[in-house]
Amino acid sequence: MMSASDRLSHVLRTSIIAVAIAALALVVMWPMVGSLNSLRYLAELFVLIGLAQMWNLLSGYAGMATVGQHLFVGVGAYSFYGLAVLAGWPAPLALLCTPVLGAMSALPAFAMIVRLRTAYFAIGTWVLAESVKIIAAKLPGFGHGLGASLPVPVATAFGSSSATRLTAIFYLTFITATGLTLGMAVLMRSRIGLALRALRDQESAAHVFGINSRRLRPMIFAGVGAALALLGALTTLQRLRISPDTSFSLLDYTVNIIFIVIIGGIGSTAGPVIGAVIFIVLRESLANLGPIYLIILGLVAIAMMLFEPKGVVGLIDRLARLSLTIPFRRPILSSLSNRKRT
Repeated sequence: MMSASDRLSHVLRTSIIAVAIAALALVVMWPMVGSLNSLRYLAELFVLIGLAQMWNLLSGYAGMATVGQHLFVGVGAYSFYGLAVLAGWPAPLALLCTPVLGAMSALPAFAMIVRLRTAYFAIGTWVLAESVKIIAAKLPGFGHGLGASLPVPVATAFGSSSATRLTAIFYLTFITATGLTLGMAVLMRSRIGLALRALRDQESAAHVFGINSRRLRPMIFAGVGAALALLGALTTLQRLRISPDTSFSLLDYTVNIIFIVIIGGIGSTAGPVIGAVIFIVLRESLANLGPIYLIILGLVAIAMMLFEPKGVVGLIDRLARLSLTIPFRRPILSSLSNRKRT
C-alpha cells in the first residue's frame, strides 16, 4: 500500500509527464493558431534552450567552465553570412555547412586553452572570444564594426512572406532545441556521459579507468562548437543581420545563458529548458524597469545558488523524486568500474 508521500510523488510525476507531452503537442501545432509575434518569442526561446544545453554540457557535465561560448555563436553567424552572401551558396546549404565550420574553429580554439584549468580556462575562453570579435570587426565584406544585413534573396530563401519565413525559423529552432535536448539525455546515459562526469569529478581517478581526456574533451568541444555555430546562424536568420556586437554578444549568449542554467538546474537535461522559460517570463515581466531588471535577475540567481544549488530541478527532485539531476561521484566511478569489468 502506497504511503501519502509516495502517492503525492506519483501524482506529481504523472502530472509533469502529461504537461510535457501536452506542451510538445501544442508547440508543434502553434504556427496554425498563434500570432507572428508569438512565433518570434518561441523561436528565441528554442535558441536559448539550445545555447543553455551546450553551456550545461561543457560546464555542468564535462567540467570545462566557460564564459566565452559567444565565440562560436558569432563564428556561426559570420560563417553563414560568408557562405550565403559572399560565396553565393544557397541559404539552406549554407545553413547545413555552418556547423562544420563551427567544429573546425573549435579544435584550434581548444588547442590554445587546453592547458588551462578552472578559472583560468574560463578567462581564456572569454579572452579568445573577445579577440575573435575584434578580428570580425576588421574583416572586409562583413560591414566592419557596423555589420551588414542579409540580402532579400537570402532572407526569402526560407519563405517568400514574413509569415512563412517565421514559421520556417520556428520549426528549425524547435527541431534544433529538441534534438540537442534529446541528444543530451542520450549522451549522459551513455559511456561517454559517464566518462565526462568522471573527468569532471576526479580526473586522476578517471584516467585509472582508461578514460582518454586528450581525445574525449576535444571531441566534445568540437561538438559544442558545431551546435553553437548552427544556433548562431539561426539567430542571424531571425535578426536578418550580423555585427560584432550582436553576433558576439557576451550578455545574450553567455551571461544570460549562465543565469538560465543556474536557475533551471546545472547538471541536468531538464534544467536548461525550465530555466529558459523562467528567463523569458522574467525578462518580459520586468522589461519596463530598464536596467534594474538585470539587478533583479542577479539577486534571483544568488538566492537560488544559496538556497537550492540544484535549481528548480532540485525542488522537483525532492517533491516528485524524478532524479533529474546528475548522480554524485561514487555511482559514476562505480558504473565505470562495472562496465570495465564487463
